[in-house]
Amino acid sequence: MGFELKHVDSAHDVRHHLQEDGVVVIDNVLDASQVATLQALLDEEIERDLALGVLFRDQDDCNERLLDIVCRHKAFRDLVEHPLSTAVASAWLKPRYRLSSFGANVTAPGSKAMFIHSDQIYVPSPWPVYPLALNLIWALDDFTLERGATHFLPGSHKSDRGPDTTRLYPGTVPILCKAGSVVVMDGRVWHHTGANTTSGERRRALLLYFVNWFIIPQTDWAAMISPELRDELSPLMLELLGFKEKASMHLFEQFEGM
Repeated sequence: MGFELKHVDSAHDVRHHLQEDGVVVIDNVLDASQVATLQALLDEEIERDLALGVLFRDQDDCNERLLDIVCRHKAFRDLVEHPLSTAVASAWLKPRYRLSSFGANVTAPGSKAMFIHSDQIYVPSPWPVYPLALNLIWALDDFTLERGATHFLPGSHKSDRGPDTTRLYPGTVPILCKAGSVVVMDGRVWHHTGANTTSGERRRALLLYFVNWFIIPQTDWAAMISPELRDELSPLMLELLGFKEKASMHLFEQFEGM
């Protein structure tokens, strides 16, 4: 019998499925109105960057990316502090975690499949047996095969290193879900974005990437966050961005229960 991607309706069983498979989908996190609002905001920001000539593209110039959406709108920042985000991240990256990056990935028609990789490829091998990173992929469109659904290799998070990015690996599984779902993925999982073979359907996703508290974030938040924006941020957000970090005080907390 083939592998079946697990879908749940709350954060309750996420930890168990992450331990077993490396990926789990939480359905119906956002309602239709919330999805539509985020779609519109994302489209506005993409059009803005396009008009300014600064829109970043990859995958044969068809895949559109925004790398700094924390700075762009409160609706995006609210997802960082969403109860589901904090519940899942604190359970998987306990006792503490930080926000490493938060961006958008729009797989546009004609986009080719990405090479297989792991989101913690920057960590030298062999990797430790405990998790270092977590990706929450907020689906703003249905993830279908035709739209370029992400594919992953089940159980690959149990490896102590990343894949050979030049190889093809049998047994990868597409992550299919509805708009409003959140794909929870351990940072060690081997995966890649699929090809968008449609004639006019985009696949919009927001990529929320957390790391364990001792990992240096991918984003230099101190340089990116303006003083004016910083004054608006909650205590939790300031902590997740590293503005309240006192890492040495938490050295022994990291290894409790291991």
